[in-house]
Amino acid sequence: MRNPTVNNRGWMSGDVFRLVLNLYQGAFGKMLNMQLPSNPTLTILADGKTEMNMDLRWGSQHDSIKLLGDLSVVAPNKLKASARAVNSAALKVTLPSLQRTRQMRMTYFDGELMVLRDDRDVVDVFWRRHAGRVPEVRSSEREDSQPTTSQAEPSPREMQLGEQVDNLLTKVEVLKGALETQREQSAEDRAQSEQLRAQIARLEKEAESAAVTAQAHVMKLDVMDSLTLKLSEETGSQQQKSSEKGQTQAKLQTEFANLQAQTADIEERLGKLATHEDSLRSQIPELEQQLWTGPRDSWSGFRAAIKQARSELAEVLKQSRLAKRTAATLKRQIARKQGELRKSTGETDAEAAARKRLEEQLEEREREITNEKARLAEAVGEREALSTELGEVRSKLAVLEASEAQGQERALAVEAELEEIINQAKEAQKLGKSLKDGKDKPKSRGWFR
Repeated sequence: MRNPTVNNRGWMSGDVFRLVLNLYQGAFGKMLNMQLPSNPTLTILADGKTEMNMDLRWGSQHDSIKLLGDLSVVAPNKLKASARAVNSAALKVTLPSLQRTRQMRMTYFDGELMVLRDDRDVVDVFWRRHAGRVPEVRSSEREDSQPTTSQAEPSPREMQLGEQVDNLLTKVEVLKGALETQREQSAEDRAQSEQLRAQIARLEKEAESAAVTAQAHVMKLDVMDSLTLKLSEETGSQQQKSSEKGQTQAKLQTEFANLQAQTADIEERLGKLATHEDSLRSQIPELEQQLWTGPRDSWSGFRAAIKQARSELAEVLKQSRLAKRTAATLKRQIARKQGELRKSTGETDAEAAARKRLEEQLEEREREITNEKARLAEAVGEREALSTELGEVRSKLAVLEASEAQGQERALAVEAELEEIINQAKEAQKLGKSLKDGKDKPKSRGWFR
């Protein structure tokens, strides 16, 4: 029986026997001068009791380890191995084994070669070795008794065949380790492939969502640009109307100011005419009085002065009447202009308010377009980033699938080579059987790997 040192599952199996074999056959054991002088042997009794024997050597020290257990059939091609005790010859002590029960499946058996795989996928290969008769002992005594074997002396041809079979088994162990490693790598590749496929599905969904989001932003921007163009045209038209109303209002204000200035001039002139009229009206009676009381030689002068005063008074009255009519006309025009100006002011204010409202809407719309463009750029960037990541993950998956395919091809090649070596071992078995024809067959048999 041998333990494959290339199988890392032995360290994780929790099997004490396997841990010891890995230690003594590994590089660390060689550094400590640990050796296995001979191959371990397994003896299986008819009642299912098992006894594992192996010799250990480290430096000048030597020990023989015995593992006692039970083996039972639980189903077709399925076995259960339970450890009972561990005995050390050097320490002279027997301790109960705390090793857990192993469930094993028989994957190959031809009468001489047997391959078992346990529930941790640890593979054991057993080769039947003919041994001497094992004395019968009672079941109650088997745990404390040690079976004795007498080894028949092999012939040179049998030794040659044994060495050949030993070499074939070594190759089987190496190929088993390579196959286990390849299967572990394939399992890791499959797990990574599943993760990458799940990641690809997630990225595709996110990329599709990002593309839809970006398209929504584009369509929204198109609508907003169209509405902004209409709003800009309305704002321009409203600005023109507001400018025209402002010009009309300025013109009315100018006309109104001119009318007010003319009215002020007329009123000032009326005041002067009224003052002149009062002065003339007071001069005429005084001149008439002096005409009656003055000397005769001054009558002609007084009469001329009175006439001139009356003439000036008539002219002043005429101008006053004309000025009053002009003032009345100007007041009517001022009232009309004032009404027009109030109406124009209301219209101008309304147009200005409408223009301001449109300008504010246009400014808000431009701000929304700027924000929407920023969101569109962000969505496009996210979509491109997801597309890049998706391409990278797909490339990784392609590489991993190619590696997985190559691993499967290598595993098939290893399995084919392993099958070929097993066939060679079977041929060597047949030769060994033919050499043993005519000899006494052993009464008990052991298994070794």
